Amino acid sequence: MVSLSLHSALSGVPASILEGALVLLPRARPFPGLARLRAPAWAALLPLSIVVGTFGLLIVPELAPSTVLAAAITTPLLAAIAVLLVVRARLLVMPLAVLAAVLAVGATGQGGHVGTGVVTALACLTVGAALQRLIPGRWLLVGVVAMSVVDITLLLAGPGYHETAVLAAAQTNFHGPRFTGARIGGTTIGYPDLFLAALLGASLAGQRAQARAAGLLVVLAIAYDSMLSPGLLLPATVPIALTLAAVWMVRHGRRQPRLAASAPATPCECVTALSGTRAPAARTARRTCPEHASARRGSQTPPLVRPQAPR
Repeated sequence: MVSLSLHSALSGVPASILEGALVLLPRARPFPGLARLRAPAWAALLPLSIVVGTFGLLIVPELAPSTVLAAAITTPLLAAIAVLLVVRARLLVMPLAVLAAVLAVGATGQGGHVGTGVVTALACLTVGAALQRLIPGRWLLVGVVAMSVVDITLLLAGPGYHETAVLAAAQTNFHGPRFTGARIGGTTIGYPDLFLAALLGASLAGQRAQARAAGLLVVLAIAYDSMLSPGLLLPATVPIALTLAAVWMVRHGRRQPRLAASAPATPCECVTALSGTRAPAARTARRTCPEHASARRGSQTPPLVRPQAPR
C-alpha cells in the first residue's frame, strides 16, 4: 500500500521545477537538418534506451565505470550545444549554465549536486530536441507511453533496482562530476527521465500549450513525489507520459469540432445552403456541385446552328 507524504512532496519540488523548466525552455525546430531523417522507427529508441541501459549494465557490470566516464565527457558538450542552439532566452540561460558548471566542478555537497543536475538537464535538452525532430508527431505519444510502460515493468520486476545499484557503485568510485542524473532536493531523476521531459517540451515548442504543459508536469510530479519513501524507486516517466497524454487529448478534442465545422456540404445540401446568396455565387456553387453538375450536363441542349445561305 502506497502512503502519501507531504514531506516527500515538498522535498521533490526542486526536481519537479527542473522537469518543468525542461518543458518550457526548448525553442521551435532547433535542428532543421534532422527533419530529413524523420521516421516512425525512431520512436522505438525511447523504450529501447531503458531496456538496453538496464540489462546492459546487469549483464556486463564492468561497463558501469565506462558509462559514468562517457557521461562526464559528453554531458558538458551536449549542455553547451543546448545553450547555443536549443534553449530560448539564451542570454538568461547562459550565465546560469556557467554557474552550474562551476558548481559541478568545484563545489561539494548540495551545491555540487545542483550544478551537476543543471548541466545534465541542459544536455538532456539537446538529446530530447534531436529525438523530437526524428520522431513524427503521431508516433511520439506511442514511444513515450511505451517507454513509461517498460520503466514501470522493470522496476516492478526488479531489474530496475539492480541496475540503479550497479550504477551507484560505479559513481562512488569515480572521482569527478557525475552527470548520470540530477539529484536536486530529496529526489534523484535519471538521465532517461530528463531527456523525456525535454522531448515533451521540444514537441510543444512555440505553442501556447508549452507553458501549460510545463505547469501541469510540475503539479503532477509534485503529487507523484508524495508517494516516495526512503528506499523506494518510482518510474519518473509516469508524470511525463500523463502530461503528454493530457495535451494530446485536449488537442484532439478541439480538433474534432473544427473538422466537423469545416466539412463540405453534401450535394443535396448545397442548394439549400446557398438559397440566400447572390445569384452569381449560387451559379458558381451549383456548377461545382457534383449532383447539379451532372444534371446540368444531362439537360444541356445542343447549340443552335444557323443555316448558312447558299453561295
